[in-house]
Amino acid sequence: MWGNATEQYEAMFAACAAQPACQAAYPNLRAEFNATVQRLNRQPLTVTVPGEAGAPATTVVIDGYQLANVVVVAALPPFALTDVPAMVHALAAGDGLPAAKTILAGQSPTGCCPCRRNRSSSRGSSPTARHGTSDAPIPG
Repeated sequence: MWGNATEQYEAMFAACAAQPACQAAYPNLRAEFNATVQRLNRQPLTVTVPGEAGAPATTVVIDGYQLANVVVVAALPPFALTDVPAMVHALAAGDGLPAAKTILAGQSPTGCCPCRRNRSSSRGSSPTARHGTSDAPIPG
């Protein structure tokens, strides 16, 4: 396992760069990830995830912390980093649905630090991040 989150991000960037299909699809993954984390820190994205089998829709607020955390958690068993480059790319383009579905699937635990709390929306439970975040880029 990685010693810290930065090592994990570096491993993801290196793994994508080493795979021709990933490198071709996401040639600027590092820059896209850093820029997206910073943008979401400044302006979180609210995503409505449609409910399945008659369940109500769920609203998820994604900020830079959520994105950075979902990448960290996505490498923990039983998950894998295989879908993360596509998720980062989608978020960079303004499509938060893949990330919101990943968060709701449990890959990004809510309440993992004292400043995070679950909020309810009129349409269901909403994992949100409510805390100060840094605009410093991820080292790399």
